[in-house]
Amino acid sequence: MENRKTENTQPKMCVECEQLVLFEKYLQQKDGNYYCNKCFDELFIECYNCNECFEKDDITKHDDKVYCNDCFNESFFTCNECDDIYSIDDEQCYFDDKVYCNECFNELVANCSHCDEEFYRENMNIIYDEYYCNDCECGLFRVCDDCEEYVNQDDIYYCENDDCFYCENCYDNHIDEIIHDYGYKPTPKFYKDKNENDQLFFGFEIEIENYKNKYDNKEIAEDISIYKDIIEKYLYCKEDGSLINGFEIVSHPMTFQYFKKHETEIMEKVYELPAKGFTGFGNETCGMHVHLTDSMTNFHRYKMLKFFYENKTFIRFIGQRDYDGHLRNSKFDNTNLIKKCKKDFSQSRFECINLTNNKTIEIRIFKSNLSRIRILKNIEFCISSYWFTKNNSAKKLTHNDFKLYVEQNQKTYKNLYKYMKLFPELHNKFSQT
Repeated sequence: MENRKTENTQPKMCVECEQLVLFEKYLQQKDGNYYCNKCFDELFIECYNCNECFEKDDITKHDDKVYCNDCFNESFFTCNECDDIYSIDDEQCYFDDKVYCNECFNELVANCSHCDEEFYRENMNIIYDEYYCNDCECGLFRVCDDCEEYVNQDDIYYCENDDCFYCENCYDNHIDEIIHDYGYKPTPKFYKDKNENDQLFFGFEIEIENYKNKYDNKEIAEDISIYKDIIEKYLYCKEDGSLINGFEIVSHPMTFQYFKKHETEIMEKVYELPAKGFTGFGNETCGMHVHLTDSMTNFHRYKMLKFFYENKTFIRFIGQRDYDGHLRNSKFDNTNLIKKCKKDFSQSRFECINLTNNKTIEIRIFKSNLSRIRILKNIEFCISSYWFTKNNSAKKLTHNDFKLYVEQNQKTYKNLYKYMKLFPELHNKFSQT
């Protein structure tokens, strides 16, 4: 404590109560100011450690002793969580600009099991009894959209058809439904390359029979439908009541350019089917249908129908199908073509060109085929006949006009061109139709 002088002197005024004090023994001085003893004792207190006096608001009490802030901070710390005071020699933990006792720190903070960084537990996720920060959780795991359990990213399966991620068990449950009912119609995914201007999309249906029964249909359908763990990215499978022991393969719509660029990833498993005992061409129950997006005018539809119906022998050759062989074939009926080309005209969907769908036209002339060059030939014919009839006049729609068009564009339609060149004797026959 500061010395209290007792000799007589000039009276001093207490800065707190403003009373005059005659004797210095009743005075105390602090920071150049005088206080009577009573006010001084009310305002100040002596630090236990340094013996200096400080305002009572600037001290901390601990174990019945008082400390100035500097002495307290040199000797103790207060846990930001439990507010208990600990000796500076006790273990203290700093995190997020705060200090904690060891017990509180371990309750509040954990190390990420992957990156080993420290985070508040409340901001972390417990996965397989271990803590992960948000970044590591997102990088390492996904939540199964079915059972809502965490799954390692390497073990997750994505179903593009419903835009969901599944664990292996839930994925297997979905695979059990890999061959859908005939009425199954997923939301179509339209594939085209970036900066591609083509607005003509096509999709196909290929009916196949498991004639050797070497493999289970579901096993094969799973193989076809899944690309890089993505279910039904390009293809999906449906039942078809006209088939004996098979199913149909259906594609999502895509542009011709996109298909040619990505053919291998789309069709690789389809081209392997003959080696696994499946057939399309060798069975009269199977056909191949190609859908084109219908942005056609009525006049374009008219020219398309005219080209098909007035070149029947040629169309039979292209389709490789015996139209007198079975009941579920595509009929050639050129009666009243002008009425037929209108969307509201009532007609059967079993025409060679089916116009009963709202958004597509369906070309139904082909016998099914699993040969790569024949599948490509069929697709190229549909695309080429669309542009041929769009750009040619109604007076130039003979098979010879089409043959010339394909020759002029043989690099684009090379499989179709080669197929037509294989049968010169049939070309002579076409000229007589």
